[in-house]
Amino acid sequence: MDGTRNGNGIPHPPNGELHQRIEEIIGGASCAQSKRLPINRETNKRGNNNRRVNHENSSGSRSRRNQRILEAPNGRVKWVSLDDDGKIVARLIVGAGMASAVVGFPVTLHAKYEANVNTSIKGIAIAAKRCVEELGIHIACAPHFRENRNELTLTVVKISANSAILASQFDNATTPKTKDVLTVARSTDYRILAGAIAKRTRDNQQSVLRAIGASAVFASVRALATCREYLEQDATPETTNDVIALPRFSKVRVEGRDSETTVLELCVFPATDIINISSPTSNNDQNNIGNETGHTMNNIIDTNNGGTHIGDQDALGALGTELEANLAQTEQQVSSLPLVNPPPGLGARPDLSGIDDQ
Repeated sequence: MDGTRNGNGIPHPPNGELHQRIEEIIGGASCAQSKRLPINRETNKRGNNNRRVNHENSSGSRSRRNQRILEAPNGRVKWVSLDDDGKIVARLIVGAGMASAVVGFPVTLHAKYEANVNTSIKGIAIAAKRCVEELGIHIACAPHFRENRNELTLTVVKISANSAILASQFDNATTPKTKDVLTVARSTDYRILAGAIAKRTRDNQQSVLRAIGASAVFASVRALATCREYLEQDATPETTNDVIALPRFSKVRVEGRDSETTVLELCVFPATDIINISSPTSNNDQNNIGNETGHTMNNIIDTNNGGTHIGDQDALGALGTELEANLAQTEQQVSSLPLVNPPPGLGARPDLSGIDDQ
């Protein structure tokens, strides 16, 4: 075969010309590819960023979450997860009440779904008991919704120790001194319950919500958050209604059981004349609470009787372990309790057309 021809008899171009053509073809493709690559890289980069943002928004809005933490007022912030328990939350709250605490109240607890909300409420209940016994201070919480009806934020604040409502209605007695106790079950419609609480609050009356189990506690907290929305709609430039809740443990007798059962109760009372919930507080300024309504914090921390410390941490842990054990036993044996019929005069069911129940 002739060296200048291929197998088909077509003559080859000279070597120099062949090499030049190959370089033009390869070089042209390389140049075209090199011109497109930077655009592709930039496009891919923008696409990845968009996908990352969409993923963050769909998985809990991490960017907004971090922004809320950075913008939090003077106080402590915690995201309650499944790895936490009531004792961990209680230590955080009790630590905020210490005179030596660098960061004090309010304590902001972010929770999602019934398990984490239940943990938050149990932690507040444990801390409330310890704060009274060790520090001589009273705390309460105010819940509100975040992104949807499953995400809740509980703001724990320090309230006036000389409040007549606390002294007369919500002491350490096992039996509440209020007229009506609303027993909340897992099947309770929290929106109807919110309307009942709002009606009693407008009449300057207190309420007690009794719940057994995480689902019932979740319904109670959602009812409080919804009640605050109802009361906010009634606000005028002259008056502003709001509620605040004091979680506590109580013992009741359940039908069909010989021994007493430990339950969680939310003592709800009007907060108009007690505290401005949105006002941040710290241990360096104990008179922040109630200044707008003429109330001041008097003798909140008893420094003469050793009230500047929270006491034995083991004692706090033992208290939380005992209470959680009683609740766990109760949750296994009692599935649900009927909702007590609201007292006469509560009015019709509120208009829920504007509520987005997600």
